[in-house]
Amino acid sequence: MARPLVVFGNSRFAEWIARYFAEDAGRPAVAYAVHRRFIAGPALGGVPVLAFEDIATHLDPQAHDIFVALEHGRQNLARAQVCDEAVALGFSLASFVSPRAIVAPSVRLGSHTLVLEGTVLQHASAPTPSCGPGPSSATTARSARTTISARNASSTSPPASATSTPSVRACASRPRW
Repeated sequence: MARPLVVFGNSRFAEWIARYFAEDAGRPAVAYAVHRRFIAGPALGGVPVLAFEDIATHLDPQAHDIFVALEHGRQNLARAQVCDEAVALGFSLASFVSPRAIVAPSVRLGSHTLVLEGTVLQHASAPTPSCGPGPSSATTARSARTTISARNASSTSPPASATSTPSVRACASRPRW
């Protein structure tokens, strides 16, 4: 049986992720968690909202999974930091793969992976998780941003990619098609 799920976030995106887990994976969220300063109310859609700083006093990290549902726009570093903090507390990072996705048997998905309906992952695909245990994801994101900034330092008009936060995993190593 799957462990109870905590969704980090209190936005529409977090509610959307919780709905995917509940409806497609049979894992309803038992709580939302956000940093104390972002708590807007005691519950979201009838599910309690807990301060992330105190979450280990309310829920046993060894018995719960967490999915960090921060929106993608300029949130990669923040998502990586929350993932690192959650793992340090003892939580396992949850993943979601839609039953309406096509995933080849040879594909190996990492922790904290989100694969939505209509996605096709072919043989030899190696999706990069949005964050997870291992070398500090936050450090990797800072290093990637520094590399992009240094590469564009001598340019008079940096490309758009120089002004946006890179993916948690080094974007420069990904092929550009």
